Amino acid sequence: MAKQKRKQLVIEPVIQYSLVRQLLAQWGLHLVATLLLLTMLQVLLGGFFNSWQYHLQRIWPTLASFTISLLFLLPVYIANSLKLSNRFAGPIHRLRRELRSLANGRPYQELKFRDSDYWTEMADELELAIAAIKEQLAQELANSSPQSASQTTTPATGNAGRGIVIASDEGLPTTPAPTPSSNS
Repeated sequence: MAKQKRKQLVIEPVIQYSLVRQLLAQWGLHLVATLLLLTMLQVLLGGFFNSWQYHLQRIWPTLASFTISLLFLLPVYIANSLKLSNRFAGPIHRLRRELRSLANGRPYQELKFRDSDYWTEMADELELAIAAIKEQLAQELANSSPQSASQTTTPATGNAGRGIVIASDEGLPTTPAPTPSSNS
């Protein structure tokens, strides 16, 4: 687990901005509902037969102070929501980046999440999957003839034959795993 501070507040804009939009909608709904409730209470408790002008003059200081306080708190709500969303968007972002790296033929590097991140078990599950692939490749290399082993270790070129390179820590050669061909 890594103990680094986050450098970016927004990592996955689509996800995080949709959370901010949802927060803004709920905040606005809360503001309108509270203002209506305060106005209704003023009308009911301040004398039902008084004029609207009388009620608005009486409630205006309360409504204004409430609205101003909520406006000052809104940036804090948004920043805290973005920080919290980083705890689940960050691990997904790093997992996707590592999967793209593997798909582009780069060697696997251990995936590390921060201590405060959610879904830290995904890194362990990826490690298990990589270990299983290494074991399967080792068995295939051990069972294959020298001719087919040399063909297997030749890196593929082009998008259709791109392989996944898994750096071996057990003395095995670096071997691309076959990927489905897009020609079929």
